[in-house]
Amino acid sequence: MADFRQYTNCVDIKDFDPTNPFVQAALLGLYVTLPPAAFLALITAAGGNPLCLLLLAEIYLIAGIAGYCYWWLFRRLICIPDPPDHPADKGSHLAIGTLIDILLPSSATFPDIDNDYSFGILLQCAPLGATLEQAGQSQPYGYLVTEQPVTKDAGLLYTGQDAVDHEFPDKTQEIHSQVLHCELEGRAVFDMFIASRVALFPLIAAILACEIPGIGWIIAILLALLGIGILGLGLGIGGFDAGAPTDVNPNIGELHRNDENHQGADTLLVMGHWVYDSGHRFDHHRAAYELHPVTLLCKTTPVTNCDPGQVILLRTQWQKAIGDATSETTLASQKLPQNQWQVHPLLDGCQAVIIV
Repeated sequence: MADFRQYTNCVDIKDFDPTNPFVQAALLGLYVTLPPAAFLALITAAGGNPLCLLLLAEIYLIAGIAGYCYWWLFRRLICIPDPPDHPADKGSHLAIGTLIDILLPSSATFPDIDNDYSFGILLQCAPLGATLEQAGQSQPYGYLVTEQPVTKDAGLLYTGQDAVDHEFPDKTQEIHSQVLHCELEGRAVFDMFIASRVALFPLIAAILACEIPGIGWIIAILLALLGIGILGLGLGIGGFDAGAPTDVNPNIGELHRNDENHQGADTLLVMGHWVYDSGHRFDHHRAAYELHPVTLLCKTTPVTNCDPGQVILLRTQWQKAIGDATSETTLASQKLPQNQWQVHPLLDGCQAVIIV
């Protein structure tokens, strides 16, 4: 089982700031810029080069980018408490459903700050075309798309997540369903966060160099360009390291959606951290719960009998199997020399050491 990638952390509702993230980033940029601005103002008043004040614009911009990345990684997602009758398994919730839509990372062709791999599943036993109410009433996973007190009591928008299983030129032929949104994290924002903080160091050095008589302004320009270069390097490195299903399951193969007959989609078993993404309130005017990041992903067979008791039993069996496979005892056993074979134990295995 592959390790999942996680660069974000959800925040408790008591620590959540509902302010627009661009306002938060602008305020942080101002906070970082004020000390060097005060320094330059004093130097300029004492006869320093007033052109050095131009460096403050770049400092403010990069500090604002760092602030936005900080919000994205550590303040955007809200942790959803486990309902009493649906405890998480090692911090993750499990769901099984039909793959409806896939949102590929845009950085597959060009580096982009948001390069998570996203998909939506129609929860098992919810009908194709399910409304939010129908999806919420499906058992045993409907609670994952049902509005929870933690966000409702805070007055946060909740619309659910709408998706179509197949796009048609004639939009009236499309079937819209409420899905559970799932995301595998890319590292673009994380690398931008690191790069933006590192880029501030040559800019602070540029402020000092700028006041050197003679060639100081040339050094300052070079240091300012270095700061921009570091920022671009962060986007370039992280932007092409997008999330993918193979991050958690190297053998999962290609994922299939429904065809024009609304058939053929994969049934997926997904585990992940249950969160509320507050960012979609601003860019898409919608908000829903999601599994983010996905910690486990595999294909499974659909159930033909949606008897709630049988589906709950299947979920229990999956949870036990996953628990056994990821237990400390199993992981320790896998690391033993006699269990390091790749082809077959008789061909490339070894015998355990027996101590008499």
